[in-house]
Amino acid sequence: MDAVIILGKGVDADGSLPEIVQHELDYVLRLHSQQPIPLVIVSGRQWGLEPVRDHVSEAVVMANYLKEQAQGNITVELEDQSLDTIGNLVFSKQILDAHQAKYILVVSTVPHLGRVQYLVSQLFDSSYHFTYHGHQHVYTPLEYVHTWHYELCSRVYARWFFWKFRHQSSQDLATCLRQHHFMY
Repeated sequence: MDAVIILGKGVDADGSLPEIVQHELDYVLRLHSQQPIPLVIVSGRQWGLEPVRDHVSEAVVMANYLKEQAQGNITVELEDQSLDTIGNLVFSKQILDAHQAKYILVVSTVPHLGRVQYLVSQLFDSSYHFTYHGHQHVYTPLEYVHTWHYELCSRVYARWFFWKFRHQSSQDLATCLRQHHFMY
């Protein structure tokens, strides 16, 4: 494994990590203690569904947690330009390329992985090799329905976005993502 990408899921209003994010970071720390990971990318610019000014990015909060728990004995790069999952992967790819990382583990939640795999198939060529770890979070019935509804809408949106980008955009993908806040 050359790198791990941990996809952002927001930060609580008080600046603390949600339990689900902390579990994912702890998973990466356990892996790192068994065999050092050359590069960990923490990905995400904002705290939740709406951008919050005057706060550090969720990537910074995640990086601080990893460095504190590993006592600085971990290499963490920040991807803090993204506002959505497409951006998480587009801007993480720039970091991966700078490090020539080709064997990547993506850490996220189980419901999110289907969309992540689709996005990876659209953004990366066959020289990259991905594996996935999905953290299983315990949802209330209402949270479960909301999560799967969100993921279904997100997958439809992602397919539309890539079709539109390929057929109607004259910009590169990173520039397009910096100009728009898609929230998927």
